[in-house]
Amino acid sequence: MSRRAPDKRRALVICNSRYFFAQTSRALTAAFGSVPQVAPFSVAVASTAPPTHSALIMISSPPHTGTSNAIQVLPGPLAGLQVILPGQTAQGGTVTGFTGSPTDQHAGATFTLTVRAVDAYWNLVPGVNHRIALTSTDGFANIPPETTLANGQRVMPAILYKGGFQSITATDLDDPNLSSHTSSQVRVISGPYARVLTPVSLARELRVNVKAATEKYGGKPQ
Repeated sequence: MSRRAPDKRRALVICNSRYFFAQTSRALTAAFGSVPQVAPFSVAVASTAPPTHSALIMISSPPHTGTSNAIQVLPGPLAGLQVILPGQTAQGGTVTGFTGSPTDQHAGATFTLTVRAVDAYWNLVPGVNHRIALTSTDGFANIPPETTLANGQRVMPAILYKGGFQSITATDLDDPNLSSHTSSQVRVISGPYARVLTPVSLARELRVNVKAATEKYGGKPQ
């Protein structure tokens, strides 16, 4: 009795997630005879959101499909920080780590600033409670010079005063080897006309500010 040659067909594996670090599909060849065959493959998923993923397997001829069980994706090791501004949504597994653009802010208005501990693919890494230093291109920005993450992130109020495009940078104080992160530029809209500064009034205001700052830190005003 002659044996039937195995039927070789190509299978296409497709993941339901847009956030694949490797190929989103993989073509496989397996022998489909009377005995089920296994075609091993590996795919790297870069995002934990959604936390579960599945793979769709399609046999090209005749068309048959099957969906795997859900696959839970966990974040990788802590790699750095991420600063998110209003108008942006954190999105792990993407090139930039977020979607959207910063919303314009008015000078002197309070907005919400978010700092996150992330892996190499911008996924939130929970359990991180590091101290974080914050700086801004706006030297008058009302942001805490230092804060502490709670379970991987910190949400806090912030105020920018300098008109134009400004940014905020977060640096890890407990692990200098981690990557710092500078936010996208946000446009700060100057407020309405308030006063006129002349050389005399500007000098007087600077003297007052210097005196207040000196006395605050225990020095003697000049």
